[in-house]
Parts: sequence; structure tokens; C-alpha cells
Amino acid sequence: MDHLKAKVDAGADYICTQFFFDNHDFYDFRERCELAGIQVPIIAGIMPITTLSGMKRMAQMALGMRIRRSCCGQWGGRGTILRP
Repeated sequence: MDHLKAKVDAGADYICTQFFFDNHDFYDFRERCELAGIQVPIIAGIMPITTLSGMKRMAQMALGMRIRRSCCGQWGGRGTILRP
């Protein structure tokens, strides 16, 4: 968070997050930014998901992003939490 704060202090106009599958992760990140004194717009990174296997692959590339069970259920999956 200190590195991100330094970027904003150096003139960054906004932050674009990595994509995520759980809105709570985004809300938590925004709250941590606010506590760190970061006062620029934060844009949620998005990416369309078309298959369960594609969603899992994206999560693995994102170093263990969590996938909500409710997301997996839309494709008939049992649900999982992916970690590195």
C-alpha cells in the first residue's frame, strides 16, 4: 500500500485494479486505500468470463485469486477457492 500511495503522491490520477470475482475484495481494497490516505478514483478491473475453465485459468494467473462458489455454480461447477 505504501508503494501505491507513493505513486498517487507522485501524480497518479486514478487506480485501476486487477480483476476480481468477489466484490468484497474490491470494497476491502477501497477501504484500505482510504485508510492510507489515497484519494483518487479507483476503477474496478473487469474481464468477461465465458467458461469455468477460463475463470480458473485467469485466477491461477492472478496468483491465487479467490473464486466464490456462487460464480462456479453458474457453470455447473462445485465451487472452489484457488490459491497459489
